[in-house]
Amino acid sequence: MSNVKALWGSLLSGIVFGIAWVIFTDQIAYYTKCRESVLSGNLCGWKNTSDFQIAYSQSCCNLDCQQRPNSTCGSTVNGICPGPNGEVNFACSCTFHSNCTTSTPVSQSTLDLAKDKYGGWKSLAGQAQLIYLPAVLILLGFFMINTVESSDLTGELEYPNNVFIKVWFFIGSLITFTSLAISLWLLVDVFAKDKALQVGPGVGTVVQVCLVSLSCALFWIARRFGEDSVNIGL
Repeated sequence: MSNVKALWGSLLSGIVFGIAWVIFTDQIAYYTKCRESVLSGNLCGWKNTSDFQIAYSQSCCNLDCQQRPNSTCGSTVNGICPGPNGEVNFACSCTFHSNCTTSTPVSQSTLDLAKDKYGGWKSLAGQAQLIYLPAVLILLGFFMINTVESSDLTGELEYPNNVFIKVWFFIGSLITFTSLAISLWLLVDVFAKDKALQVGPGVGTVVQVCLVSLSCALFWIARRFGEDSVNIGL
């Protein structure tokens, strides 16, 4: 009976483990595909970020004022500014300037953002790139925890092996909790706060870590049933 429980526990652990990685990789692939299609088909229906629209509006106003010097801005400049790919995109709004002149300051960073072919959406770089760290840590924790037999924690081993095994198991557990903490921090403090990032990859990371942690626990319990089966056989 214990052997059957060990088999089903291991199988369930493997299924949960696989689902975790499918969710994680799918969210990254989905984010990348959607970002690349924002201004060329917009497969996912993402709107350009508000910062991109502001930058585009400011640079558009500056361009219009160079063509029509000394004009006075209302809520919009007469005419429509062409989009990044030549399409008609935004009305040339000058609400950010009380007087539209050729000297209207537009920074280089604003001009660069206005030309961004991703509509202002950021790539998974910088702090966002840390989404791969919890994945690595949870794998390490999974390995460390499941190289320890439950019997090794009951004190049957002699000193100093029993101490080493317990410390090894504790570090593996600590790494697992650390991966969860990092994934939550990324979701709450990086993806949820940055207007130029979608939360999908952050959510995918948290779900992955939780599922791999569950898979780790299931596999450890299944191995314990396996130990009981061996002991009964002996």
